[in-house]
Parts: sequence; C-alpha cells; structure tokens
Amino acid sequence: MEDEFILFKKFDDAVLADTLIDLLEKHDIAFQVEETLISGNSAAMDGQQKHYIVKIHPDDVLMANQAITEQQQEDTQLLSEDPHLAAFTNAELTEVISQEDEKGSADYQMAQKILVGRGAHINDDTLPTHPQDSLSDLSAQQPKHTTRIIIGYFAALLGGVLGILIGWNLSSHKRLLPNGKQVYAYSEADRQQGRQITWLGIIVVILLVIYRIYKAL
Repeated sequence: MEDEFILFKKFDDAVLADTLIDLLEKHDIAFQVEETLISGNSAAMDGQQKHYIVKIHPDDVLMANQAITEQQQEDTQLLSEDPHLAAFTNAELTEVISQEDEKGSADYQMAQKILVGRGAHINDDTLPTHPQDSLSDLSAQQPKHTTRIIIGYFAALLGGVLGILIGWNLSSHKRLLPNGKQVYAYSEADRQQGRQITWLGIIVVILLVIYRIYKAL
C-alpha cells in the first residue's frame, strides 16, 4: 500500500538518486521513487530541475542506513588501494565516465562515486560529446622540444649529470590519462634524442672521473 512507504532520501540530482536505488536493489530493500518539479522554478520543465524522492518501508530504514555506511567504507577502502582517481579533477573524472564502452569497469564506477561525493551534478550536458576524440587529444604527444634538447646536449657535454636528467626525462616521461592509461609525453624523435643525451652524459661523467683519478696519481 502507498502509506506503507515513508520518505527516506530526497535529491535534486538523478545520479545521486540512481546511486541509492542501485544500493537498495542490491540489498533487496523495497522502495518507491517519485519525481516532483521544483516549485516556483519555470526552468523545471526542461527535465533538469526536479526533486527525486526515495521512499522505503519504516522497518527497512535501519537496514538501508547500514547498507549506506558499508558502501561508504568500501568506497574509502577502494580509494586507499587505488588513489590515482582521487587526485583527478572533476573534468578528468567526467572524461572517465564518458567512456560508454567502459561503464562496467571499476574506474567508471569509482569516478562516478567520487563525483557524487564531491557534490558534482552529472548529466548529458556535462559529458563530453566526443569522448574518444578528447582522449585522443590528451594522448597526443607534446610538440618537438628543440630548446630542451639543445640544453640537454650542452649540459651533458659540460658536466654530465644535468644532461643525464634531461635526457632521462625526454626518453621516459609519461602522462596519465583520465582513463588510467599512461602514454609517453614526448614524440619518438624526442625520446631518441633523450636516449642519446643520457648516454652522452654518462660517457662524459665516466671520462671526468677517469681524468680526475689520472690527475690524482
């Protein structure tokens, strides 16, 4: 009967309501959902300004609160085990959840929970229109770094150590994409130059050590 259900939670974000509904279904807790327009708001008719009211039986309130607490603890544990998503900005997290072919992935689920926890509103308007294109742009390597390469060669010839560091950075530095994938930050040509700078710096350091040992004899 209708009067057997009481107000449990009220949201103005469909994602927040869906998250709770998924949790209630997981624990076999009966519920009802009502959508009401926010009074006095003419923009409500666009479907974005609504209240989502979740009702459950009075006897299930304790069980539902316990389920929420356990889920929060589980989410906290997952973040502690894999904290890289926690460091993402809201825009980067939105990029993760925009990958429609990855909705079943742990990253997708966790990114959505982090955004919800931050109070971010998630809807079709906030998701990138072409997520794959956006990721392609992010994964594109940086343009040629001629100045850094020249400095690296000079540093390698003058003392070695700084040149080694610059060369190592050019040859191996990677960037983390919002979907968790790592890509090289520099082009293959720049990475090749970086490897050459690194080896040049190592050779110069070895020669300097040999020279100082020879002078000390």
